[in-house]
Amino acid sequence: MACAVNLSSSSDDLIGSWIEFECTKSWRNFLQNKEDQENEISILQSMYDKNIVLNSNTGDGDDFNSLQCFIEIIPLEPPILVQFSTENHDAAGNQAANAASGKSEEFRPDFNRSISGRVRSISNYITHLSPITLTVILPKEYPENQKPLFTVSCLWLNSIEITKICKELDKLWTEYSGFPVLYNWISWLQNEMLKFLDIQDVLFLNFVTNCSSSVDSRVIVETENHVETMFYLIEYDRMSKQRKFNLETQTCPVCFDDTLGVNFILIKPCFHYVCYDCFQHYILTQIDNGNLTKLLCPEGSCEKIILPQLLRIVLSDDEYERYETLMVTKTLESTGEVVYCTRCKSMILRDEQIDEMAHCMNCGFTMCVECGETWHPGNGCTSADERLDQLDKKLNQKRDKNSEIEELRRKLQERRSEEELKKSNKIKACPNCKRKIEKNGGCNKMSCPCGATFCWICNKKIDGYGHFNSSCILFQVETRVMNRPPVGDFHEGYLALQVLMNANENLKLLRCPRCSQKNARSGSNNHIRCWFCKGSFCYACKNLISGPIAMHYNAQSKCNQHSSKNS
Repeated sequence: MACAVNLSSSSDDLIGSWIEFECTKSWRNFLQNKEDQENEISILQSMYDKNIVLNSNTGDGDDFNSLQCFIEIIPLEPPILVQFSTENHDAAGNQAANAASGKSEEFRPDFNRSISGRVRSISNYITHLSPITLTVILPKEYPENQKPLFTVSCLWLNSIEITKICKELDKLWTEYSGFPVLYNWISWLQNEMLKFLDIQDVLFLNFVTNCSSSVDSRVIVETENHVETMFYLIEYDRMSKQRKFNLETQTCPVCFDDTLGVNFILIKPCFHYVCYDCFQHYILTQIDNGNLTKLLCPEGSCEKIILPQLLRIVLSDDEYERYETLMVTKTLESTGEVVYCTRCKSMILRDEQIDEMAHCMNCGFTMCVECGETWHPGNGCTSADERLDQLDKKLNQKRDKNSEIEELRRKLQERRSEEELKKSNKIKACPNCKRKIEKNGGCNKMSCPCGATFCWICNKKIDGYGHFNSSCILFQVETRVMNRPPVGDFHEGYLALQVLMNANENLKLLRCPRCSQKNARSGSNNHIRCWFCKGSFCYACKNLISGPIAMHYNAQSKCNQHSSKNS
């Protein structure tokens, strides 16, 4: 008896089961790949934050995960020299020179010529290279069966170099096939890529052309303009350094406080840093002291001048307006064209046609620049005594007007005080702005608030101390004539001198050139210190000694510190 088997029915069941199994397996693989991709993206975003940009997310449709990775190269220590060369007169070289002329010093590369002069090299040291852009699309079968689709672009690499990078990324995928590979790609680009391309001390910007057949289709060329690349790299490097400085704790060189770099002021063009509070206090102090024409960097011995733009950062509107007003005043005073009204003390300019005349726009007074009185065309300036007599006459004529009398008395007293000071040689007029200057001590080099310097002795404008090598001396020594010993108790120095004179009838005495008191030298020493005024003078040349004693008796001097007693 034969048994019939329905093979058709059994085969359909097997095929159905197989299809169901494969569908289930495919769905599980899809879900696993989706989870692996989401985990990988989440980890990369947590590690690199804003440098990972997710363009689309996996949904229920046919969307793919697409992301852009801006990969920053590890800062280079020591910095790398970025360089390119051009013919002396080609377009790139001229473009670089024109672009550099409009840049500040911090954003300007170095220009060098070859020995022949035909080739111009343009270079700059860079610590922070601009990022490499890696754009990735993750297929649904990634990471199990299919590698990511990607493109690579870099501003400072040429197409041949980027092609080598693409091939190396393919090799890394082969090594990590079946596992997420994006982190390995990013890490390799950050840390190993420069070594792989044999870029060590110098990075040559060498953009190749006419090689499309050997360039990988995944290469994206950002630019082939050397000049644009160079200036962008310089600017990016400067901004990266500033960003790093702002986030780190810095020590102010003035107050030595530690604070974040974002609270510091960068002083250009010397690039010194000072904390905001110290810089603001320094600027306000300099303005109050009138040191406006040369606001120097407060860092140690730096002599770079602070740019006016920085003052806007730390000064209020009123403070900056005051600074500008004082700056204009200082500048005008330095020209010698500015004088001050003797009535209202306002700053006025000399007349353009008549140099000795000035008209005050504030009070309307027209004055003589030389004497400060009302303008007197055709007549010479009156003397001080004549002006005092005129004030006396006016005072007598207006006795009934108390207010005018008091004002005239005040002016009369001021005039008399000025004349007394002049006669005592304690007040003189600045030869530049005619402002009255009083001397209460110190050397004979005088500084006027208008910026001029002049000699107190001859009242002439000078520049530096070289003037005092002539007939004018830097320091004046006041002399006191004392021909007799002090009345009352005798000075012990005088008594000691009497003892020496009694012991030696032939003792040779010499009068002090300062106080005229008699002195005797000690043994053979020609340096005598007066017992009365304590001044030092030389027994050999009979002159006062100013400064170190040893300098008077040096090898170039005619005087010896010691000589025989009889000389």
